[in-house]
Amino acid sequence: MLFLKKIVLFVVFTAFIVSCAKKENVAPAKVKQSQKSGELKTVLDNAQANPNARTSGAIQLGIPFEIGLDDIRYSLDARFVIRLDNVQDARCPKGMMCVRAGGAKVSFSAYQGQYFNFDLETVNVLPTSAPVQRTFNGYTLKLIDVNPYPAVNIKFPKSAYKATLVLTKDAAPVKVVLNTPFELKLGANARFRNGAIDLEFKEVMEDSRCPEGTNCISAGRVKLLFVANNDQKMDLTLEAGKPQLARFDYQGFTIELLKVVPYPVAGTTNQGIYKATLVITQSPSFGNEFEMSYGTTVNIKDFDLTFNEVEDSRCPEGAQCIWAGNVKVNFKVGGFGFTLTKEAGKPELAQTTINDYVVKLVEVTPYPSVGTTINKANYRAKVIVTKAN
Repeated sequence: MLFLKKIVLFVVFTAFIVSCAKKENVAPAKVKQSQKSGELKTVLDNAQANPNARTSGAIQLGIPFEIGLDDIRYSLDARFVIRLDNVQDARCPKGMMCVRAGGAKVSFSAYQGQYFNFDLETVNVLPTSAPVQRTFNGYTLKLIDVNPYPAVNIKFPKSAYKATLVLTKDAAPVKVVLNTPFELKLGANARFRNGAIDLEFKEVMEDSRCPEGTNCISAGRVKLLFVANNDQKMDLTLEAGKPQLARFDYQGFTIELLKVVPYPVAGTTNQGIYKATLVITQSPSFGNEFEMSYGTTVNIKDFDLTFNEVEDSRCPEGAQCIWAGNVKVNFKVGGFGFTLTKEAGKPELAQTTINDYVVKLVEVTPYPSVGTTINKANYRAKVIVTKAN
């Protein structure tokens, strides 16, 4: 019995010692982290106090830089300072066959008005992977590479690793006007109605378009990924005969993809940055007037209407003409084309019935003026579509 009591006392005493040891280990860790955070701010404060002093820790915007474990780098332009805290390398070693390529994850501490931590990873191979880049108050930090690359039977110490990054200032968002086509570069943002819609050109998911100078069985397609307001993903695709894939209805508006450049060329791999031309229009509905841009297609449920062509012979403002002229707009519904005409005294020419729907041309803008040539891309047609009785 005495022996059992001694065992119980020994276990309780041991547990108490372990518990105390754990508690004692917590405080120093917090102090160490606090010291590191304070160190980041001190580095930035010193750099701001001596802006003309040249140090190896300064980051130049747009120029790649290296950072090793526990190294600190700062940018006076971005008022931003980082330290590399950890590297986790899960990349497939050279000379080895792996199920997946894997990525190298780097962990940072940072200060930009406040302290925070974040991870970047060389590739997004899993839903849990860290991003390749991150934006901080108008600046983007992108991970380019992590070296050395793992090799079979060679284990590198973490102190040997260096991450290559680049810090850039983000371009101002492209301002979007309703019914007016706009161009967006890969990685850039567009802003519509003071942020009602913030649109980012996120990724080129597929470009299988038949390259110029080659003969292909099919024309192929180009598929792009956009993100609206940081959470709504939308795939927009340009593919012959499938105009509905190029549109996405969002918050009462239709976002439509019109064109993607550069177009593939045979024998060329690096063709420059992708640019997408899009247009945002009010989502149309039956019985309500809506506006179409030249070359665009609107969809009302299963009814697709394309503004195909325009011919404008109206008498220009400021001119004296024998005849007032007219403006003709050619539309397409599916593969069927038809023309509606706006001409004084002939309202019957401005509407027609197609597939149990009445299409009426209300107005075409801009109106011609003396000495001015209107680019077709600038034409707008106001239209009403109703169901026939």
